Amino acid sequence: MYKVGIVGAGAIGRRIVKAIVDGVVDAEIVGMFDKTPSKVQSVLSSFGVFGCGLLSIEDMAEKADIVVECASQEAVRMYGQTILERGCNLMVMSVGALLDDALLTKLINIAKEKECKIYVPSGAVVGIDGLKASSIGRVYNVVLTSSKPLNSIINAPFFGTYKEEIKERKKVFEGSPTQAVKLFPASVNVSATINLLFGKCVVNVIADPDASEITHTLEVEGDFGRFVATTENIPSKDNPRTSEIAALSAIAMLKRITSPIEIGT
Repeated sequence: MYKVGIVGAGAIGRRIVKAIVDGVVDAEIVGMFDKTPSKVQSVLSSFGVFGCGLLSIEDMAEKADIVVECASQEAVRMYGQTILERGCNLMVMSVGALLDDALLTKLINIAKEKECKIYVPSGAVVGIDGLKASSIGRVYNVVLTSSKPLNSIINAPFFGTYKEEIKERKKVFEGSPTQAVKLFPASVNVSATINLLFGKCVVNVIADPDASEITHTLEVEGDFGRFVATTENIPSKDNPRTSEIAALSAIAMLKRITSPIEIGT
């Protein structure tokens, strides 16, 4: 049976554990790691998972076929190399870390040497399949507009210097994915996924004090034509900074990896 390790015992980590326990993904949990050990025990025991518990990154990577990072960009920087060096596949949810060219190059080279893979789920945005297909030809323009409830992003580093009071829907940022993932590290990782495929993207971040949903609109133009894909996401009840579908995309990728049939681009 396919063996899964998890870095991060937060909202997404919980959902992955539940999906495996419920049989949605045909796999076995071999370990979990979090900088707060008590969170690991809380998550695993709440789903009746015993006997694997808190492992070191090294031990988990030795035992697992894949380790899923769902903790932070810092976790990718700290543990990604260690996981891959043990010949273990790595799934990255905090994709913003991969916009560090030096880190990305190092991880790719290790993956090639050890004959393992780095997986990046679609995350909270739809249309990645279309972008993957269209990027085989020429793509002229990619724009991601992310509209967020103000309370889901107000603690982002961006607002450390932004002093204007926001009382109505307002665009607060326009720039590159590299800038966006530094200023909104827990909120716009989807822009990094797009950037990895296309190499550039215009990112708009809109703060909306009256919104209850997280909306991502992906606009792509190229030789193929044009498409617009909008996702109206319900925030995770466990972590309002992330969308419910982000966890589902990780589960869907695990299910694809472990399934004997693949559907879609």
